[in-house]
Amino acid sequence: MKVLGIGGGGREAAMALAIVSSSNCGELYWAPGNPGIARNAVLYPVEASDVVGLIALAASLGPDLVVVGPEKPLADGLANRLVELRIPCAGPSRAAVGLVG
Repeated sequence: MKVLGIGGGGREAAMALAIVSSSNCGELYWAPGNPGIARNAVLYPVEASDVVGLIALAASLGPDLVVVGPEKPLADGLANRLVELRIPCAGPSRAAVGLVG
């Protein structure tokens, strides 16, 4: 399974470690990532706030799953756009993010 992760904090580093530890993970990509994530994933210099750039990256990589850590890109509709492109996303829709604040 090809996975693209989004974010660059400690939460995302823990997510990357858990994902790469799975026997289901064949390839792990991350944007923008951090030095800890870089130990387990190929990093791409696209900021988590750059929804247009993230969508372009996902479209070019063709991941089986996108995992989003930060709330900002989700609030900006990243999960909605990925679903429209038929790219599975582990993250709530813009409307669902709005429910929590």
